[in-house]
Amino acid sequence: MKDVATSEARPYIQSMATTPVNIRTSKGIEVDGDTREHVNVRMQRQLQKLGSKAMRATVRFEDVNGPKGGVDTVCRIKIVLAGLQSIVTEARGSEAREAFDLAAGQSQRAATKLISAARSARRRAA
Repeated sequence: MKDVATSEARPYIQSMATTPVNIRTSKGIEVDGDTREHVNVRMQRQLQKLGSKAMRATVRFEDVNGPKGGVDTVCRIKIVLAGLQSIVTEARGSEAREAFDLAAGQSQRAATKLISAARSARRRAA
């Protein structure tokens, strides 16, 4: 597996201030190096848009159907935000990358909405 932080193919990652992203898998799920790199790059880009509010993120993959087959890969993304509640999104897909892409879109929208609502509440209170 290729370490994303030292990847020659992605030198711009080294210059970014990175937020910790943990990728975890359950038994029965194999996440290849390309998918791990895709998850790291997309999450770093997404967290960078959230600015200093983003503290860390965890991406979990789980095989919910086991050997039965079908749409069985679940991806859960948890983003911890400074001073706000954490965001947890979940999506299912036939493969890990598909499930991640769906969950990542949901988490980006949810985080943006939560941060925007918090800013509006502070303005109203002031």
